[in-house]
This record gives sequence, structure tokens and C-alpha cells, in this order.
Amino acid sequence: FDVAVHAHRLAAGRGCVELLDADLDEHAMLLERLGPNLADLDLPLAEMLRAIATTLRTFWRPVDDPSGLRSGEDQARWLAEYVVRTWDELGRPCERRVIDRAVELCGRRARGLDPSRAVLVHGDAHGWNTVAAGDGTYKFVDPEGLFSEPEHDLAVAMREYNEPLLAADDTSRAVRARAERLAGWCGVDADAVWEWGFVERVSTGLANLRDFDGDDGLVFLEVARRCL
Repeated sequence: FDVAVHAHRLAAGRGCVELLDADLDEHAMLLERLGPNLADLDLPLAEMLRAIATTLRTFWRPVDDPSGLRSGEDQARWLAEYVVRTWDELGRPCERRVIDRAVELCGRRARGLDPSRAVLVHGDAHGWNTVAAGDGTYKFVDPEGLFSEPEHDLAVAMREYNEPLLAADDTSRAVRARAERLAGWCGVDADAVWEWGFVERVSTGLANLRDFDGDDGLVFLEVARRCL
């Protein structure tokens, strides 16, 4: 909760719901009132993705003192441990090479983090957390608050909305095209977006299998498999 409050204060209402007041002892925040989220607006997927990317550009900002935020390097290393442990706990629900690739990419992103490019990132920027601000723009709610490269924040838009990717003639090419579109809208590196997206897709698929009924998690993992 303290990190979320800190992230709100760093964002100061720019690309993020404005924090009006907070009580740390009571774990309570008073936030500005906003409209419906993207998921309820029935927008085409391309418009949703562009709205998320555009809002992220307003949210990202340098942080003079990142000591109160989890780093992208720490998050990548945690994800590497998480996917291996959870895969084992679930009885290995996908091929080992999917897990190996995710772990490899976690190490790549951890080693590749350039502190001079790192910014405040939201950490969970999907359509349900992207809310209409009433003037044709959007703001985020529920920031996790990390200090990482901007490409990290596009991983969530990469991992979600898997059905069109599975329906594509070439899933791998469709995933790559999404990475290039998101990166182009934000002026960042498409390869890094793709890599973070692969890691998030695998970790989220495993989390869904662990925490929820149904086979939705397998959809995430199947998209990842097709991207190998």
C-alpha cells in the first residue's frame, strides 16, 4: 500500500488518477472520480492498445530517488524464479523450452537495464486499469510503481488479448507486429517490448492456472509456445 501511495505522489495526477488524500495507517486513499475503463467502452483492440500506449507516455517520468520503488532488475530476477517454481508446482503444464526461454529473457532484461533510461512505470497497464478522464484522454488506476525501462510497462499490453493472436495465420508474426506497433507509438525498442511481453505472458499464464478455475492460463502459454 505504501508503494502505491508513493507511486501516486510521484505521478502527481499525470497519466494516473490523482491522489487527493491518503491515510497510511488505515490503508485508505481518496482519489479523483473518473469514468469507465477501456474494457467497458467496447473499443476495437487497436484503439485500446493505442490508448494504453499513449497514456503510458504521459505517465512515465524520471525519478530522482528510486529507493522506494522495486527495480526492473529485481522484478526480472523474481519472475525468473517464479516461473520455474510455479511450473513445477503445477505439474509442468507446458513444455520446458517455454520456461527456459522465459528465464533466459528475464536475465537479458535484468542485465540490459540502463539506469539512465529508467522511469517510473505503472506495472499493470491493461485496459481494466485505463480509465476515461472525461476529455478524450485516459488515466491509470492501481499503479504498482516500479523503477524500470519504459519497455517493461508495455509487457502487459503484450500479454493480454490473446484470442486474436491465436486466430492469426501466424501467431508469432502477429505478436511481433503488436510489439512493433506499441514500441512505435511510444518511441522505444520493439525487441525489449517483445521480450518483456514473453516473460509476462508466461508468468501470467502460470498464475492464472494456479489461482483461477478454467483453462485461461493455457491460452497465455500456448501463445508463448507459438512464439518460440
